[in-house]
Amino acid sequence: MRDSRLYTAIVLLALNSALSGCTLIGYGIGSAIDASGKRTLAPQAFAPENAGRHTPEQGSKIKLILRDGEVVEGKYVGVERLPAAEYWRVYADARARFQLESALPEPGDSVTLALVTGRVLEGEFLGFEGQRWIHFRRETPWRVAAADVVEMRYAHDRSASGQTLDRLMSSGAVPTMSAVALEVTMGRYGTRRTERRLIPLDSVASVTYKPTSNRSMFALVGLAADAVLVVGAIQYAQEGLFSLEGGGIQW
Repeated sequence: MRDSRLYTAIVLLALNSALSGCTLIGYGIGSAIDASGKRTLAPQAFAPENAGRHTPEQGSKIKLILRDGEVVEGKYVGVERLPAAEYWRVYADARARFQLESALPEPGDSVTLALVTGRVLEGEFLGFEGQRWIHFRRETPWRVAAADVVEMRYAHDRSASGQTLDRLMSSGAVPTMSAVALEVTMGRYGTRRTERRLIPLDSVASVTYKPTSNRSMFALVGLAADAVLVVGAIQYAQEGLFSLEGGGIQW
């Protein structure tokens, strides 16, 4: 009886090893489909207002092509807000580079926004977000779409129309508060290290990646097939359809 049980266990182990090929086959098929389905996204897809509905899964390998031509590759972590000090540094650089000192408020300026509805809002300027949003603080942080702004007035009797702000944000001239977070591998073999980088969203021209959804789906289908076959084999053995006779197996 002991020998019979041992032999049955060996047979089941062999069956399990053979049947697990369905999972590997499914994974291979899905990988081939994913490899041929490279996707390109505009940076707007990563804007907070789109809530990541069309962005890659976290952990996916993605390639960012920046507006200045630089290419950055890494593992996608998500979309995060730049630290305030970092954002203001980038913002100041953009104001100087594009000669926008008179067209945009300075950090912490008091701003007054006249809206198309006739309403007037006042607060402390916090920055720009996504492709269309102006952020400022009253008692709590607020945001207003540039398309809803007739005029924004700020220090030294300066002002900018909502159309001007919308155009500047759409062109990428105005830094946004959001950034794409990546884990980037640096160095060569033996000296490799992983760094976490925040790439300001407005500096991104496009993003390419290969989806992994088909790989996962086909692997799960293969795993389900393996499970069904293995369970069937176990039931077959438990019903006594395997037996030892004369040192061999009789069916």
